[in-house]
Amino acid sequence: MGRMLGNYGVLLAQWEESDPELVRKLLTRTWNRLDENVRKQFLHLMIGMIYRVSRSELVHRGAPTGDVATVPFTFSGDEIDLDRTIEATVEHPLPRYENLFVLDRKKRKNAAVIIMDASGSMQGEKLSMAAIAVTSLAANLDARDEYGVVLFSEKVNVCKRMDQAKPLDEIINTVLYVRPEGRTNIGLGLLAGLTEIQRSTIDSRTGILLTDGGQNTGQDPLGVARRFPQLHVVVLPGGNPELAGQIAAKGRGSLISLKSIHDVPRAIVRCLCR
Repeated sequence: MGRMLGNYGVLLAQWEESDPELVRKLLTRTWNRLDENVRKQFLHLMIGMIYRVSRSELVHRGAPTGDVATVPFTFSGDEIDLDRTIEATVEHPLPRYENLFVLDRKKRKNAAVIIMDASGSMQGEKLSMAAIAVTSLAANLDARDEYGVVLFSEKVNVCKRMDQAKPLDEIINTVLYVRPEGRTNIGLGLLAGLTEIQRSTIDSRTGILLTDGGQNTGQDPLGVARRFPQLHVVVLPGGNPELAGQIAAKGRGSLISLKSIHDVPRAIVRCLCR
């Protein structure tokens, strides 16, 4: 097995120059089954792919978070308040920019915890999706926001506490070097996520559960889900949408199903914009 993986690493190295996109696709599907030396060799490609995909969908391209107010045009803002602009034009018919009014969107502060399945079912591309999810979350938050990262299977790993400063590359490495194993205790993961979200004093607090929804051990997650201010569930390919939908309903959040890694950034943005 080790020799086969070593030969696979040689092939990837040969293809990296001629077809880097193929290499990235192969890495996302086989990453957790590669030996440590091969993963070290191609870590730069994986991280580059993760950043590129994660930043393809940012909050400012979708529905902004926060309150909206009508303000006079000051050479900023790209959405005109037509009703208020028409009123001003009726009062002052001559063309002038003072007649223009725009919608000013005030970004609210966000606190979010992402709770990611790391059980034995998280094989192949699912692990890459988890790394893209946490990177997308960080890319859509700024210095005023707070976020935490929890990994779970039968045990919990709080990869980043809500009140902790930690380099994003370090978090990505932790996720990428997870060996998916053990049974799926969603309730345990949610409890750890709830503890983190309760550390924050920000009004807008959100939990995001990333899983295939295959609970097979531990306590009922529905009772924990209802304790979140809001809990969204992002279901990975091949997951259990029935249980995931029940968790999202108890958490007063959205249920979002993924088909490929390219769906992940938009799913995270949808969670933040609710």
